[in-house]
Amino acid sequence: MSKNKDFVFEGFRYPRYTQVPDELFDVLMPDLTEAEIKCLLYVIRRTFGFRKESDAIATKQFIEGIVTRDGRQLDRGTGLSSKGVWSGLKGLEEKGIIEVARRVAPDGDYEINVYSLKFHVSERGVPTLGSNPYYLRKEPVTTSGSIQETVEQETVEQETDLSKPPPSSNLSTPNEEDIEELISPELEILIETCSREFDDMPHLESNQTRAFNLWAKTRYDAAEMLVRTRQARETTKLRIGSSAVKNRQKKMAYFFAVLEDVLGLKQAKS
Repeated sequence: MSKNKDFVFEGFRYPRYTQVPDELFDVLMPDLTEAEIKCLLYVIRRTFGFRKESDAIATKQFIEGIVTRDGRQLDRGTGLSSKGVWSGLKGLEEKGIIEVARRVAPDGDYEINVYSLKFHVSERGVPTLGSNPYYLRKEPVTTSGSIQETVEQETVEQETDLSKPPPSSNLSTPNEEDIEELISPELEILIETCSREFDDMPHLESNQTRAFNLWAKTRYDAAEMLVRTRQARETTKLRIGSSAVKNRQKKMAYFFAVLEDVLGLKQAKS
């Protein structure tokens, strides 16, 4: 059921499409939850849709899609909550439908997960997607820099591969100038790391929102906010064994208390 009761689709435009494996319809559909289907289709769009075997996808992109700083929507994501995305991806991985490469930076921060479909052993190494004339890309996936930038560049390439003009839509067609306007995802990734370390992934979306709201109350630039957030993370990890933080549900709350202190917001309240 659509969350927007007034939404009316204008109709599909031919031949713009992303190939979807027949097994989704013929084998998997009855055994997948709504969250799993939505997450799976988003992974397919971000991989097969851009002729790649895998792609690094931030959790917030699964939830909301990709949005530029000036508010233009490049895609709308799955529309699921953070808990729904977590449940959907977990189910797909447990059922052997997708593969997830979890990467950790040298400083211990989790980087954006890299997602791909799990191919049957007989299909691994096959360079084409059925009758698709495009080859799957074999280049190593990188999670450095802005993942939104990568998606926009790929979208530009995809647009130029088609002879048909792009469809009229409320979704924005990206161009090279947009790349510099994208919001850096570093703070989102760092809060995702903290949410995972402090056993609070079901509340990832609200944790990220809370962190950005705290940042908005300061005058720090992005670099300083990251430094202070990492400081709060390390302080919380050092104190995690104390009696005050033994309760799993209190770890993330304790982190935010430390973060407010590091940002100087507690003093501002008094």
